Amino acid sequence: MMMKMASRARFVTGALGAVAFGTAFFVTNVVQTPRPVVEFDNFETLGPNRHVLAVFVASSTCGASEFPGLREALRDIRHTLRARARDDATRFVSVGVALDDDPWRGTEFLRTFGPFDEVLAGGSWLNTGAITFMLRDWPSPRAIPQLVLVERAVAGTELSVLSVTDRVVGRKIGAEAIVNYARTLSRNDDRGEPSGVRTP
Repeated sequence: MMMKMASRARFVTGALGAVAFGTAFFVTNVVQTPRPVVEFDNFETLGPNRHVLAVFVASSTCGASEFPGLREALRDIRHTLRARARDDATRFVSVGVALDDDPWRGTEFLRTFGPFDEVLAGGSWLNTGAITFMLRDWPSPRAIPQLVLVERAVAGTELSVLSVTDRVVGRKIGAEAIVNYARTLSRNDDRGEPSGVRTP
């Protein structure tokens, strides 16, 4: 009986170890699945077919996310890019991503940087926004805060969205880089230069 119990304990321990190993492997190795490119001809677009996304990634547990002037800089960036998108008949989308473990805490933290059009909070580094904009689809240094600038082409009809193609056109890593980007956008506006989102 004792031998059977010991054997059963070893089996359970081994199974738990396998699960733990599999989980750790998943966390450190996010596999990118190739996305098919779908093209449609002769369709009618539903609203603006060009979008500009400004994706802000931060966390309440990251001291750099409290960098002086960061909130004001993000506000100015949204204001400038939204105005330019309106002039170009393009839709601007501001996205907030909080890498907090607790989604409620992350949402409340993003509220101090808002308003955002879309919010993703919770899950730490397995947050959907982190996987999409930093780990899998468009890998980057795992550093926050970070601002990712994306151009999106949307094809659709009156009944459905047929295809969506995203392209990262800029990335500002670190609070100081984001603040400097806001200043650059402001200077270009003062000179009347329509530099779009591709500002160094």
